[in-house]
Amino acid sequence: MIVMKKNKKYLSYVKQEEGLDYWELSEVNFVDQSGWYWTSDYEKAKYFMSVRDANIFLAKKKGDFWEGVEIVNE
Repeated sequence: MIVMKKNKKYLSYVKQEEGLDYWELSEVNFVDQSGWYWTSDYEKAKYFMSVRDANIFLAKKKGDFWEGVEIVNE
């Protein structure tokens, strides 16, 4: 599979939904915490169908988080 690595860790995405407590349909408490992170767990890695797809994805990203990323086939 095509994955992205940085410092021997894999790119992964987390979406956590916390506080989904409600008594009535109109009263919904919802907190959405989403984001990219680096993990050593290969099973949680973000997979790409091709190196081209990974390059297109990476080209749209900016900032220190994305610097030094390698696209590898593992």
